[in-house]
Amino acid sequence: MKPRFLYFVFCLLLVTAPARAQWQSATYSLKGGWNSLFLHGDAGQASLEDHFAGHPEVLEVWRWNPNPNQVQFTTSPLIPSAGTAEWSTWIRGNPAASTLSNLNGPGAYLVKCSGAASSLSTVQLQFHPLPPVSSWVRNGANFLGFPTVKNGSAYPVFRDYFSTFPAALATNSKIYKYVGGDLGPANPLQVFSTATEPLDRNQAYWFESEVVGNFYGPLEITPSLPGGLIFGRTGSVITVRARNRTDAVVTLTVAPVASEPAPAGQTGISGPVPLTRRTYDTASLSWTETPVQGEEHAFTTVIGPQGSVELSFGINRADPAMTGAAVGAYFASLLRFTDSGGMMDVYLPANALRSSLAGLWLGDVSVTNVSSRVSNPAQAVAAVVGGQVTSLTVSGTGGFGYTDPPAVTIAPPADGSPATATAIITKGSVTGFSIISPGSGYAIASPKVLIAPPPPLPGTGVKEPFPLRTILHVSDEGTASLLSQVFVGTLAVAPNPLGICTREELLKPDVKSGAQRLVAANLPLDQIITAGSGAVAVPGILTRTVTMPYNDPVNPFLHQYHPDHDNRNARFQPIALPEGVTAATATMSDGVEAPAITRVCTFTFTAAPPAGGSAALSAWGSSVIGGTYSETITGVHKLPLQVDGTFELRRASEIGLLSQ
Repeated sequence: MKPRFLYFVFCLLLVTAPARAQWQSATYSLKGGWNSLFLHGDAGQASLEDHFAGHPEVLEVWRWNPNPNQVQFTTSPLIPSAGTAEWSTWIRGNPAASTLSNLNGPGAYLVKCSGAASSLSTVQLQFHPLPPVSSWVRNGANFLGFPTVKNGSAYPVFRDYFSTFPAALATNSKIYKYVGGDLGPANPLQVFSTATEPLDRNQAYWFESEVVGNFYGPLEITPSLPGGLIFGRTGSVITVRARNRTDAVVTLTVAPVASEPAPAGQTGISGPVPLTRRTYDTASLSWTETPVQGEEHAFTTVIGPQGSVELSFGINRADPAMTGAAVGAYFASLLRFTDSGGMMDVYLPANALRSSLAGLWLGDVSVTNVSSRVSNPAQAVAAVVGGQVTSLTVSGTGGFGYTDPPAVTIAPPADGSPATATAIITKGSVTGFSIISPGSGYAIASPKVLIAPPPPLPGTGVKEPFPLRTILHVSDEGTASLLSQVFVGTLAVAPNPLGICTREELLKPDVKSGAQRLVAANLPLDQIITAGSGAVAVPGILTRTVTMPYNDPVNPFLHQYHPDHDNRNARFQPIALPEGVTAATATMSDGVEAPAITRVCTFTFTAAPPAGGSAALSAWGSSVIGGTYSETITGVHKLPLQVDGTFELRRASEIGLLSQ
């Protein structure tokens, strides 16, 4: 596949995800006067009027807007000044003077409450957790919060938490905290004893330090995607890098945490994300995936001094909770990271959507087995005398390929007891039956008899698996089309969208050079094959029947220049078919020289990759589907041929419309 096409396919998969989130709440203790709080996520789902509707004591909210450049404050960074770029404000009952409408984060806020400093209240805020981030500004003040962990009733102290970032606590640095009351010498107060002062995760602090950096903790938890473990509809693997900034060995505990229910007006959560942890097995040279769901699946990893580890996470889209949900169902949860030093408590959001299988799928069938001994199920006819089944007689061929007597089911009567029987096997064929119970109450002369099919007969393993290129398109309605060729590019029809079509003339002429043509050479050209049964589902079975008429130009028996293989008589006239025979059913006994060929292709989609597959479980069922493959071919040999193997298809596009 050309690199340009890989980029093209990647672009097709980039879609804008709807605003969805997982949820967590924090409780903030407020006093009369000025307080600070730090929001470890985004609470923009509601306005400030809604957040504080039940708290009339909250009069004003000020958000500090950090600036990567030097900031000149009007008076002091500790005393907010309305109308300056570094502050956005919300004032209750005064929308004209308000420049702040939502609580976005992560970020630091000042909250002014009515009453004296002795007046106490608590406010609970629900928010969407986000990965921690911090940016320190030189020659200015920093208003910051940190993801500390509360051990019992105590938070870690400043000195211990900042031991790997000592510049924040240097002798010429100052730290301030808000304690309630009016702004002035008593609020905010300077922190003098960093050895005893706890660092509260729900508060924001002023730091006046001659330092720049991005420190937010002694451990850095960095996901490969800035928003966290965001799998969306098709994501499969996300990594998280954990760096230990300390000089001690640290044990990191990773535990899944359920999301709170979504607030009113937000997308409902169908369940937690079925996360997996991916570890590389050096013995088998493959990835192993273990569930990370529920408290019982928490795990630990050890990080050496000044060391780092990379954790790889996947998603099991074949999990019954996801496969049983409706297309578009939203799954969300959290992944919690805590350290053995009792310093940090970080929550990474995880979310995924139950994807649709609509779109274009490309891949290969890997044929590993060929057999000319196709098994055939037996058939039988029942005889009824006096309301009882007296005999079963083999009908048709009698069936072959049986190794054990198959189950025999005789349809029960409307009122009475069903008959039972066993089959007699001779040299792999059903040759007769023994009536165990004749039953009673049969009112029809010949009730239906069902005989279990024989097991597939083993064939000859091929020396080396050979591929059959497969192109499968699934419409938004679920119709699966097996294609011999397809074009992906800008369509000629207005408004000229990017699309998928089966003919070149459906592409916009002036940009046709940028389109791609994909071909499966083993299928009849220009056929859109929908005949068959089943659907593309994981798990599920799809059967498609490929018909190659006796006069099809690509029929392997047909040779237009050879007199014995041109389907013409001695006068070079086309051979007429007998009455009732069609081009799709003609055989050489009908007088034609090139028989029609029929291929019945069966794709059995499995919930996990088959043995020997290259796809990870985390991608299976979303960006990769596959399973086992079988095909019965008639017309090539005097006996039907059967080939077996596995198949793997990768999503190339989510476009469900196939232009024809």
